[in-house]
Amino acid sequence: MRREEIWSISIARITAFFDIQQDITKTTAGYQYQDCRITLTALPSKGTARFAVPRTQVVFEGSDEAVSAIYHRFLIQFLTAGG
Repeated sequence: MRREEIWSISIARITAFFDIQQDITKTTAGYQYQDCRITLTALPSKGTARFAVPRTQVVFEGSDEAVSAIYHRFLIQFLTAGG
């Protein structure tokens, strides 16, 4: 399964979330959860200089079970973008 989304959250906040997860390993390409590879890409901000909104592409790739499990945890954390 592959799940690719763009979130209006800075890559630093998303990285901080994955860094504190005890069952996720940091790799040279991103993160690993079971057989799910997680990659993050910072995208150009949208808006004006005064109201720039950060954007990050998040890609989850792996078995349906692993992608669903870690994506659910990620979604709960950032659903309101206040996590």
